[in-house]
Formats: sequence, C-alpha cells, structure tokens
Amino acid sequence: MRGFRPLTGLGVLPLGALAGRERWAATRVYLRRLDVAIARLVGDARTLLAFAAACAAIFTVTTVQVILVGRAVGVSLEPLAAWGALGLATTAGVASLLPFGLGATDLTLAALLGVAGVPPPQAAAIAFGYRLVSTLPLGLAGVASYAYLSASLPKAGLDRTAVDVQSDVDASLGEP
Repeated sequence: MRGFRPLTGLGVLPLGALAGRERWAATRVYLRRLDVAIARLVGDARTLLAFAAACAAIFTVTTVQVILVGRAVGVSLEPLAAWGALGLATTAGVASLLPFGLGATDLTLAALLGVAGVPPPQAAAIAFGYRLVSTLPLGLAGVASYAYLSASLPKAGLDRTAVDVQSDVDASLGEP
C-alpha cells in the first residue's frame, strides 16, 4: 500500500542506542504493521464508514452516561456540552498515554464541565461517577474474559497459543 506513513517515518529516528537495538527494530516492525492497518482502514470507504459509525455510537452511549451521572448529582447537562467535554477529555486522556487516561481524562472532564457552567464539586462528582460507570464494568468484563480464556486455552499453554494467534494475524496482514 502506498501513501503517507507517519508511524513508519518514526522508525527512521536513530533511537536504537537509547531503546536498545533489538527493541527498536521490533518497534519499527510494529509501527510499519500499524501503518498498514491504518491505511487499510482509511483506504476503504466502507470500512472507514463502519469505523466512524461505531465511534459515533460509542460516544453517544458514553455521552448518555455522563448526562445520567450528571442527573444523579442534580445537574442537567446539555447533550452537546456533555459530548464536547467528553470528547476533548477522552482526547486528553489518550494523549497522556496513561492507562485509561486515569487522572488526565477526569481532570479535563471536570474542568470542561466547569467551563460549561457546572459548579466544581458537582463537576468532580460527575467525572468520578463517569469513571465508575465506564471503567468498572470494562474491568470486570476484562477479568471475566481473562478467566474464561485462561480456562479454555489448549493444553499447549499460553506461549503456543500466542504464537498461533500471531501467525494468524500475520497471515491476515499478508506478512510471512
């Protein structure tokens, strides 16, 4: 696939001495594969539309969560304000590179809700409540999934299963 590949471009940086040559070589391979996956996503209109629709649906659900948490603490939020605050807070959380954007997302959400006219104590309560209703169920589902998958692993064990999955992923990407 042709086109601009920004992540592959990061691979040309001379960071081998800093990160270790083997680790940097593996990172460069990963960045190339990620670029290929992104190029496939944005290169096919149907796939891109499905991705955009899924993202819109997810943000709609999470916006409703913020609105409901706001109502639970006695604050009526405008849907557009909640959506905008949550979208920007999520972006800040992702940019922070912290797991689940812990802290960065919450602080940004509380601050943006404050800008939207929500008093600081209620804004903090909404951010904390949103964190509970959004992250806690995901964590519990992750533990349940891990327990199920661990119990159903083949007798060969996790290492062999990981190798099998990696070879399936490589085959789907057209890599040897």
